[in-house]
Amino acid sequence: MISLRIDLSMRRARQMLAGMIRRTRDLGPVRRDFAQRMVESVTLNFLRGGRPRRWIPSRRAELTGGTTLVRTARLMKSISWRVRGNVVLVGTNVAYAAAHQFGVDKQVVQRVRAHLRRTRSGKQVVVRPHTRRVHMRLPARPFLVVQDEDLAYLEERLRAHVLGER
Repeated sequence: MISLRIDLSMRRARQMLAGMIRRTRDLGPVRRDFAQRMVESVTLNFLRGGRPRRWIPSRRAELTGGTTLVRTARLMKSISWRVRGNVVLVGTNVAYAAAHQFGVDKQVVQRVRAHLRRTRSGKQVVVRPHTRRVHMRLPARPFLVVQDEDLAYLEERLRAHVLGER
């Protein structure tokens, strides 16, 4: 049989509780730490091609052997964080991020700039600027995903902060 006996003076118990209460009022370090952890986790989502489920590979990645959503790494490198009060915000300001996160299935109008085109006979012709309608299909590839291990990390980090272990 295993037993545990705890003898604390009331004074020591009050000090411990006061410290815990004080630390729960200042969760800023935990929020910042978790935000940084989420940026690392999202970066790992890109490098692994989706987590926990892998994304549908892009045509470019299949043809070149590259990684989906990481041709220039602009989107991956744009992930940033901010803490506002009790809220941790992790995201990006890249305009096309939502299309990749949620997917697209709609008609769009594309603008085509003036350019030169070579014909089959080898002659160059000028193509005037114009617009064209195309159906854009892009599968959802959610990269802003909180993983189970991220939540476990937050729980452990919060516990350690409140108990004064870190």
